[in-house]
Amino acid sequence: MKDALVLFAGPRGKMSEKGINVAHRTIGSLVAFAAPTIFMMLFSGLYTLVDTICIVRLVGSDALSAVNIVTPVINLIVGLGSMLASGGSAIVARKFGERNEKEARQDFSFIVFVGFVFGIAIALSGSMFMDSISQFSWSLQVY
Repeated sequence: MKDALVLFAGPRGKMSEKGINVAHRTIGSLVAFAAPTIFMMLFSGLYTLVDTICIVRLVGSDALSAVNIVTPVINLIVGLGSMLASGGSAIVARKFGERNEKEARQDFSFIVFVGFVFGIAIALSGSMFMDSISQFSWSLQVY
């Protein structure tokens, strides 16, 4: 884990401003750092594929059309959540690494609060502007 935290932090073999040895920049550490994200994306794609097959076989093509109309909105929400989670975890990890647990906990609480506010805002805007969103996404009617 330490190798992943110092990845590309400065010149090879030198000490950074915070005293971390940055000589461990290797392809292996980059792969180890990126592997969870890669696996998450692979399984997300697999889930989408299996979900699509099940919808077509069990419900029909109209249901698949409805799912495909909503997919961009869902991808936007997932993208915002992933962005908040990735950035937030980097901030909290840095604060914990600096042994500043109080600020790390405050930052974590703030990130959770921002995620909650984003969720409420997205739910309310989706409810209030359902007709506009469906027309924008080329849907014919809102039921």
